[in-house]
Amino acid sequence: MLTPLHELTPALAGQSLRVLIWDRDLVDMWCLDQSGQRQPYIGKGSHWHLHPEYELTMITRGDGVLSVGDHIGRFTAPDCLLLGAHVPHAWTSEGAMAGVSLQFRVDAASGLASLPEFDQLQPLWSRARHGLRWAGGTGERLREQLLAMETQPSLERLAQFIALIGTMRQSHAHDAHELSEGILFTEDIARGDDAMHEVLAHIMDHSSEEIRLGTVVRMSGLSQATFCRRFVRMTGKTMSAYVNAIRLQEVRRALLETDRSVTDIAISAGFTSLTNFYALFRRAVGCTPLAFRKARQSTTTSRITTSS
Repeated sequence: MLTPLHELTPALAGQSLRVLIWDRDLVDMWCLDQSGQRQPYIGKGSHWHLHPEYELTMITRGDGVLSVGDHIGRFTAPDCLLLGAHVPHAWTSEGAMAGVSLQFRVDAASGLASLPEFDQLQPLWSRARHGLRWAGGTGERLREQLLAMETQPSLERLAQFIALIGTMRQSHAHDAHELSEGILFTEDIARGDDAMHEVLAHIMDHSSEEIRLGTVVRMSGLSQATFCRRFVRMTGKTMSAYVNAIRLQEVRRALLETDRSVTDIAISAGFTSLTNFYALFRRAVGCTPLAFRKARQSTTTSRITTSS
């Protein structure tokens, strides 16, 4: 994961919405023009970034690690999320991924904010600051509505957008799950902080190795005290907690997708003390690694039996 870059998005002539589509990764993408034709677009979705637009994203293929605010978890297609304005996020795919995103603004710079009907949506925008994952019937309806935009011209997309907003507003409370516990006030983060960008890139790339505080402090060019304050401000966690969260996600993935031993998985993820690993896992997940694996396997077996 990378540092919260401010994503600079091109202005859209004659449009108040931006629709982004990708079928391989979050770099080589397309943006729909006014007539509904795909235009090349370079994205930053795999980097720890933010932008002033709200974003409704549907992942149609792929899986990996999702970071939203202070949340680090997994995503698996199909997955549908609403992210608020200036919410830092990143999608770290573990292979090819595909999806579609709708970006829109509801601030003073957008004509949408002037619509009196939008006053009813303040509770939704407030919850979106935590990142919302849509499940159940709401997730299915949003998936259909969002995917339909891929073939629509701008005026039809605007009508579809109103329908999407109505679906989210009328959703059942249990269909929307908040991801980030805290709200990061990222508007105040210094822009173009290349040193911290390098630090977080280094941590993500080397999370399974020993990461010394002194090494990353030197990379940042800051004093240790300033570095620690800025790191918490940018990620919502101390550096050690952040590294452990990344490692625990890899452990959970390996427990579900492989039959390797718990010890092998923990060591490969970067944990050097098994005692510390077990304590961290139980605190984060609420059970032992083996109980976690067995519970998920039992759930999968039950679903297969039911469908048969």
